[in-house]
Amino acid sequence: MKEIKSIKWLLGALVLILVILLLNWSCKPTAYTEQVTRGQAVDVVSANLKIEETYRLTIRSEGSGRVISSLLNLGDAVQAGKTIIKLDTTELELKIEKIQIDLDAFRKRLKLGSPLKFQIEQVKDKLEELEALDETGSASPDTLKAWRRQLAEIREKMDREKINNEANLNRLENELEQNLLTLERMTIKSPVDGIIVAVDVFEGDLISDRTGIAEIISNERRVIAKISEEDFAKVEAEIKQAIEESPDLKELQKHLVIDQTPEGLRIQIVDRAGKPMFTSGSSRMQKQTRLLLTKITQVVRDLPNKISISGHTHSTPFRGSRKGYGNWELSSNRALASRRVIVEGGLNLKQISHVSGKEATQPLIKDNPKDARNRRISIVLLREAGKNA
Repeated sequence: MKEIKSIKWLLGALVLILVILLLNWSCKPTAYTEQVTRGQAVDVVSANLKIEETYRLTIRSEGSGRVISSLLNLGDAVQAGKTIIKLDTTELELKIEKIQIDLDAFRKRLKLGSPLKFQIEQVKDKLEELEALDETGSASPDTLKAWRRQLAEIREKMDREKINNEANLNRLENELEQNLLTLERMTIKSPVDGIIVAVDVFEGDLISDRTGIAEIISNERRVIAKISEEDFAKVEAEIKQAIEESPDLKELQKHLVIDQTPEGLRIQIVDRAGKPMFTSGSSRMQKQTRLLLTKITQVVRDLPNKISISGHTHSTPFRGSRKGYGNWELSSNRALASRRVIVEGGLNLKQISHVSGKEATQPLIKDNPKDARNRRISIVLLREAGKNA
């Protein structure tokens, strides 16, 4: 009897030990490793990192329209870059074709030159005759004065025409670019490799911008980096040093305002009295603005962070010949022009979070809304950046 009890106690002890060992094993942290290739680091940015093994992603539309094709099936595996939804683009393609025709025709007219040039030549020839007669005392001073006034008026008219032509050219170019971007967004692709676990949109559905169309569980790992204050200070120092070392940009340091906001590192290119960064009333960028923007891009393009771009004006109303075109349109077009230069400078288009025009709603100099410094381009290096690992 005593032997049976001893065996029972022994078996109980063994079971208890096994349970403890099992619990201990199951509570251990699990780590997954990957083989890496030895090499030299291209760049190092310090940050607080968090790695997630998998994550659930809601895919949203970036355009609006009717769904004409859907490859979304519950449980299907999808690859990054694979088309999953197509929207009807018939009307948009016709619109783009019309804009392209208008733009080509406008460029041809600009190439031919203004008819006012011929008027100026005619008036100048007449003035030469009158001035020759004036030397002999045969010309009336009033007549000479009237022809000179006429020449000045035609030249002034030609200057206004040039400004309007630049504004119209920018409008057509920006309108074409915006519609081409919209066309690209009408084909929705999976951003990651994963499994479709929910489908919310089907063929024939009419959807709006930012509509949730599906959910995917990614089989990739995501690294989330939060850049610290110290790292932003380092980026700021690198930008200032790059400009200081460039002879063509050294004088533009006073046009640069850099600070940290809750969103991230804000880099602003501001106008100064008498020294605008864009042609007046236009999104045509000055040469030095393009150089400055390119230099800034060279510093930030290899960082993992996304950026936002916004255009700002002062509160003085825009005075132009185009009906319905004001500071909202001007600030938006300047932001888009800046986006083009930044992408040309080497920044990945996918790193641009959003581009917007703010008009005069966020003045830099709050107590003087008409201050030239309120006319500016603001680039924000956003604090949080997500990358798939």
